Amino acid sequence: MKIKPGTMVAVDFDGTLVRHEYPGIGPALDGAVETIVWLQALGVRIALWTMRSGKELDEAVAWMEAHGIRPNAVNINPAQQSWTQSPKLYAHRYIDDAAIGCPLDKDGGVYWPSVRAELEAWIGGAPC
Repeated sequence: MKIKPGTMVAVDFDGTLVRHEYPGIGPALDGAVETIVWLQALGVRIALWTMRSGKELDEAVAWMEAHGIRPNAVNINPAQQSWTQSPKLYAHRYIDDAAIGCPLDKDGGVYWPSVRAELEAWIGGAPC
């Protein structure tokens, strides 16, 4: 499957990549890092989409980088600035523990095995 240039997935941090322990950083959720690294290896751009700011945002970005995830954007999709001034981050998919329909584990964090299966179907079913 060929990923169209610019395909973007926005990913929340607390409750999505890691367990909720704000302002600290909880442990990684099972499968989160592996799935995001896999997406990036396919050419999908990753945007960190979080309410964190200041020092806590810097810590989240550093955590991602320490786990092999290089966010292409943080809370904004730079490519959209050519066609809109909206502050809403444009992405092709959003992964967030607060999203309706996002599969959650027994503790309320994102259940990544189900998310991975949905992403595989999305990427395998049609050009992104």
